[in-house]
Amino acid sequence: MPPSFLPNLPQAKAAALARALKAKVVVPMNNGDIDLSPSRLPLDKLIRKRGTVGEFRRCLTESWPSAKVVETPVGECVRL
Repeated sequence: MPPSFLPNLPQAKAAALARALKAKVVVPMNNGDIDLSPSRLPLDKLIRKRGTVGEFRRCLTESWPSAKVVETPVGECVRL
């Protein structure tokens, strides 16, 4: 599920979106992993870290328990 420029989608809404899409796998993105160095200042105004992957997992379990949450280490590829 690409963010499609919804940088601050609250976890409950993201979980509801996963349910609406009948997602089988969800790979949450932690906005804190994005490089917000001075060269990327325009992004700094758009992106804020909200919540944790654990909180999202709880929201998703309540909303769409059949979806699998796959956490990815920063900078690593994961085969789904």
